[in-house]
Amino acid sequence: MMYQFHFLLHDVEPAIWRRLRICSDTTLAVLHIFLQIAFAWRGWSSHEFIIRGKRYGRDGFLETIQLSKFYLRLKERFEYQYGYEWRVQVRLESIIKPITSPVCVAGARAGPSERPVTPNGYAYQIEHRECPWDEQQLMIETIAKFVDAQPGQTVRDVIGDVEAFTDAVSRIRAYYHNDPARFERRTLNQRFRILANDDQSWRDYDEYDDYDSRDD
Repeated sequence: MMYQFHFLLHDVEPAIWRRLRICSDTTLAVLHIFLQIAFAWRGWSSHEFIIRGKRYGRDGFLETIQLSKFYLRLKERFEYQYGYEWRVQVRLESIIKPITSPVCVAGARAGPSERPVTPNGYAYQIEHRECPWDEQQLMIETIAKFVDAQPGQTVRDVIGDVEAFTDAVSRIRAYYHNDPARFERRTLNQRFRILANDDQSWRDYDEYDDYDSRDD
């Protein structure tokens, strides 16, 4: 059978959540991977599940424990802890006929970066997120230069400082790529299909992720 779960990230507003359909014989070890994909995390921190008051993870054996062994009741909840900061509420919404597993059927907002130390750190990051106005102005001015370009001028002649222009493009792309309201169900399901083929490239992420955290 298939379990339809609702995953809600605690202590973050607006809410970040996912709805996944997963085979009932999925192990906790694999469920951990599904959650990593669902929230675009990369396994940098320790993790554990708290089910009916018992902790699973820090003592191992997640590879042998299947979800079906808990005989979960509809609407029953348990918790997934990632690191010491992030907590995900897991709620069983329904039990349905088997389909290809896993699949995300709904969700909202991008998963938080693993770099903020706490949910409060993530909230601060979002509150102080600055649009790259100067870079966008440079793009507008460059386009105007191309409109007014004279015959025989090269691209370098028109752009001028190519390095500054390239950096501006990267910052603009990073800003819109890391939009906290951005949620792409198709991309998430593509990663699930990659995982199903035992391809570890599901861990890859876009080159513009965490751009602002790089050293200048």
